Amino acid sequence: MKPIAGATPFNQIAYVVDDLDAGVKWWTEVMGVGPFMMLRDLVYDESDLHGESMILGLHAAIAYSGDINIELIQPVGRSIFAEWREAGREGMHHTCVFTDDFAATEKDVLARGGKRLQGGRISGGIIGYYAMGGDQGVILEVAQLGEGATALFGALRHAARTWDGKNPHFTITG
Repeated sequence: MKPIAGATPFNQIAYVVDDLDAGVKWWTEVMGVGPFMMLRDLVYDESDLHGESMILGLHAAIAYSGDINIELIQPVGRSIFAEWREAGREGMHHTCVFTDDFAATEKDVLARGGKRLQGGRISGGIIGYYAMGGDQGVILEVAQLGEGATALFGALRHAARTWDGKNPHFTITG
């Protein structure tokens, strides 16, 4: 099978946590990953959950380890992230690919058997989450980043390369 149409290689591993601050503390102290950008009170401009229009909110923390984006998500309200924790699940929640053509990438993901779980628009970008089926239980995020997010992720990658282990996080309020 060919790579997913229009998508980058996998670039993110995301975890759902009950306590964002405790998650960041663990990742910085145990795994040596940081600094984390703390994004509190993020609210999508428009979103859907299982095909139903809704308002999606969350807290997130993002850092890099090399070229891999580590994302920690603390659910706020209804979402696939809240469903994950309510089902008693822990550990990795999803992986991600970026794209410059969301429609083409989504079309290919759906053709491969992906089922859209949640998605929306935020900060000029488009994001969708898909259950990829099969025995692996993989949730795939497809993200077409807005211009500002692309630059921000580049700055985060650079910050991780020069991080001295001090100042484990900084906060941006959504």
